[in-house]
Order: sequence, then C-alpha cells, then structure tokens
Amino acid sequence: MNKKVDFGKLFKVLESYLIIFFGTLLVAIGLDLFLIPNKITAGGVSGLSTVLHYMFNVPVGGTMLFFNTILFVLAFLLLGRDFGVKSIFATVVLSLQVDGLMYFLKFLGISQHIIKHGLTNDLLLATIFGDIFTGVGMGIVFIQNSSTGGTDIVARILNRFKGIPFGRSLLMVDALVTIFAGVVFGPELAMYAIIAIFVNSNVIDFIIQGMNQGKKFLIISNKSEEIADVVLKEMNRGATFLKGVGAYSGKERNIILVAVRNRELVKLREIVRKIDPDAFVLVSTIYEVMGKGFKRFD
Repeated sequence: MNKKVDFGKLFKVLESYLIIFFGTLLVAIGLDLFLIPNKITAGGVSGLSTVLHYMFNVPVGGTMLFFNTILFVLAFLLLGRDFGVKSIFATVVLSLQVDGLMYFLKFLGISQHIIKHGLTNDLLLATIFGDIFTGVGMGIVFIQNSSTGGTDIVARILNRFKGIPFGRSLLMVDALVTIFAGVVFGPELAMYAIIAIFVNSNVIDFIIQGMNQGKKFLIISNKSEEIADVVLKEMNRGATFLKGVGAYSGKERNIILVAVRNRELVKLREIVRKIDPDAFVLVSTIYEVMGKGFKRFD
C-alpha cells in the first residue's frame, strides 16, 4: 500500500532549502561585491580562500568547497557525527554562488569595473556592508538549523580533543587566518579584517536573537489585578501572577510577569502609569521569547 505524500511537510522542507539558498546568496554578494575585491578576510574558510586567490589566482568558491569537503570528512571521522544534508547543501551552493555570481553579473551586463573592484573601494564601507550581507546571510542559514561549514568544524574538533572552549577555539582559528592575511596583504588590511570579524558576529547574533527579542516586565502594584485585566484585553498578552512578600511590610502581594515585544514597551508602560503611578516596575531585555504570541518552538 502506497503511503500518502504529506504535501504540507514537503512544502516546509522545500521552503527551508529556498531560505538557505537565499541566505547563501547574500553571503556570496557580501564576499564578491565587498570583501574579496578589497582583500578583506574576516577569518574562516572564505578568508583563507581569499588570500589564496590573490596568491595563486585560484577561484575563491572552488577553494572554499575544497577546504569544506576536507573539514566535513574530518568532522565525520573525528567527531563521529554527520552535520546534516542541509549543511552540505549550504556549503556546496555557497561555493558555486561565489564563483558563479560574477558570471551572472556579466550576463546581466553589469559594469566590468564593479565586477572586478566591487561596489566600493572605501575599505571601511566595504568592511561594514560586506559583513552586513554575510552576517545576515549566515544568520538566515543558521536559523534553518544549517551551517556553511568552515572553521566552526575545526573549533569543534579542538574543543573535543583539546578541551578548549568552542568560542575560544573559533577565535583562535579565525585569528590565525587574519594573521596569515596580515602577512600577505599588510597590517592595515589585517586591522580591517578584525573589524569585519566583530561586525559579522554581531550581525549574526542580531539575526538569530534580535528578531525574537522582547521585554520582560515585573510589576509590583496594589492594583495588580486591574493592570493584568487591561493587559489581557487591550494588548492581548498573557500575564502571570507571582506571589511575593514585602521584606519591610511583611505583606503578601501579586507580582505581575508580562513578556511583550519591543514595540509594545511604551504601551504597557503607559497602562501601568495610568492605573497605578506608584507601581514599582522592573524592565529587562529578553534575548529570545518563544511560545504563544511569539516565536513558535517548531
């Protein structure tokens, strides 16, 4: 008996791969139009491939694919795990896009100067905008539970066999690439590469966490039930009562816990102000909110 095809699930899988394709395309644009033409190497396999491109005139995308293939094999042998079909797909597609984008731009009739020298020769602009594109693209890929391979595999190997923390391992590997680039391209470009590493990591963090950030309110008030009722009805947000006891008064009172999106902060603050101007309110940033009314767990 033939199994029925779950078209809903199939569509989600195809959608995920399309999103990964779009993410890797943004990375390729950042590399081809900003970073590679200006010899800015933000660590990683792409940075190493950029250096080798200028030293031996080898294609950046092909070199990336070569190194990533070796790294995936090492990951499988040494770490005893598969990094997944999505990661292999992202790695291969990115390598093809980095080399193929230039030919596609030529086909569209884009200026040869732009293709060869990028959109800007200002190193600071190239660093910032190049890493905005690559950071956003990599963040999109990571959100889809995928990766583009690269030095994070080396960092995992060092973490497993040498006990070096993952973040420190990744920084060490990227630093070696940056030092290598500094020797080849000079100290000034190495400095821009360091800036690029920080810009790239912060953009990735923003894409992964920033889009789901929110604010947490802890509200201590004698009118807690009234405030919670307005929050439920006017903001369509949930509210939770936590039991608290005043250290000085010894009285029990409700503490309202409410999570809202950043754009709702002013509205909630205004609700509390109108109902109880004497309320004690604590507001803190939440890096990720999941559940009803926010990001779904799936």
